[in-house]
Amino acid sequence: MRSNHLNIKTRVLVAAFLLAAVILVAVILIARSISADKLALRSPVRVMHNPKVTWAVPDAEVCKTSSGDWTEIGPGQRLVAGSSIKTGHYGNVDISFDEGTLIRVAEDTIAKIDDISLVNVKLSLDEGRLITKFRKITGREIHKVSTPDVVCGIRGTELIVEVGESDTMVYGMSGITEVASVQYPEQPVLLGFQQKSRIIDGNTPESPEDMTDEEIAYFRRQLDSMHDSEVFFIATDLKFKPDSAEFEAGSEEVLEGLAKIIKRKRLELEIAGHTADVGDRASQYDLSRKRAITVMEALIGLGVKEKRLRTIGYGGSKPIADNESAEGRAMNRRVEFIIKDY
Repeated sequence: MRSNHLNIKTRVLVAAFLLAAVILVAVILIARSISADKLALRSPVRVMHNPKVTWAVPDAEVCKTSSGDWTEIGPGQRLVAGSSIKTGHYGNVDISFDEGTLIRVAEDTIAKIDDISLVNVKLSLDEGRLITKFRKITGREIHKVSTPDVVCGIRGTELIVEVGESDTMVYGMSGITEVASVQYPEQPVLLGFQQKSRIIDGNTPESPEDMTDEEIAYFRRQLDSMHDSEVFFIATDLKFKPDSAEFEAGSEEVLEGLAKIIKRKRLELEIAGHTADVGDRASQYDLSRKRAITVMEALIGLGVKEKRLRTIGYGGSKPIADNESAEGRAMNRRVEFIIKDY
């Protein structure tokens, strides 16, 4: 018995000695690493991937090289620092960055992605309008939108910047934005919740004013219609009978081609119905939902598995063009096919 007790005691002592030796070696290695500046204690770092185009209306192009070669831009394209985007009268492009930052390049606009490093998102706007949702940032991160006359420093906000012929308008829908003239950077103003400022010919920004109800409503619709998921296809040539969810003749070819692509790529899609913002809102939502269901049923009839499809109706709440013109209303009457990870 005594011998067994001594053996157990010996094994415990040996184990304790080995553990102490391992701890000592680890401490020595850590100390040496720190002294050699090989180990730095850092907070988690956000990894920035190249931003992706999630949605684009025709009449939009991108230039990724210094040679000035412009090519058509479409959903799924990755952009790099130095990419320039330009849109025509009906062109619109949504770009998704990591961590919830979304940018819309509106119609008749020329803009550029200047920097998309780990800590910076910097955009420049030569003409036109940018509609932006910037994620809340901490630490050393910098979000900026610059024009030829203005620099906007942003900390987690919904911001609209619009360049005119002789002035620049900055609208802060939420968050806080520091707005400064390029010529007078030492005299900035702070925009708060739903405030705006005008900068004329590069002079110092005017004192912030409250946005009008009309401006707030318009920009809210624009912000809410931005796409954080990739839109696979936008169909404005699926024709429905007036005020009906029934197809007109000529839609079959579009649906057949679409069904082939969905089956080949094994896509899972949200089918989103949209109408022009005309008439009763409740009727708009109901009609857009019924039209999305009609499209889904047609695709199922063409061999697409039902489990790959979902439907939703937005009515006229997410316009992509002006409802005041016939052309704009025609663009707003559309069906979008959005790639989803269910």
